[in-house]
Amino acid sequence: MPKVVLDTNILVSAFITPRGTPAKLLRAWRDGQFDLVTSPPLFVELQETLHRQKILTRYHLTQEDIHNFLTLLASGTVCVPGTTTLSAPIQDQDDLMVLATAIESQAAYLVTGDKELLHLEQFRSIQIVTPSILLKALHSNKLKV
Repeated sequence: MPKVVLDTNILVSAFITPRGTPAKLLRAWRDGQFDLVTSPPLFVELQETLHRQKILTRYHLTQEDIHNFLTLLASGTVCVPGTTTLSAPIQDQDDLMVLATAIESQAAYLVTGDKELLHLEQFRSIQIVTPSILLKALHSNKLKV
């Protein structure tokens, strides 16, 4: 089964827009179509992002909803230690942790909405794609493992 890292922006989108493409990816994961990979640094970033006041207010999120979402992810994802360090030709050094998680887990895909990461298209052996590209690959059974 292919391993996939979903960037924080994709997980947040999946949570706040349950009918969007990122949410469809989460449903595909829950249906067993791929292994979702995370790391402690990515999980902390997700927690912090979901607890930002502007996100809580704008999307009317409750602490219970956030807790349930994080519990779902924590209980079903493959978690790597998140200790790999690397360098990459990107400006935003915060994006290194998502690349490092993908490398550490030997993921096939990194799914993101981040234009700088998408511009790389591939990092080492990892395909960097948008949610719609991965969803199309899932539907056509053309996933690389």
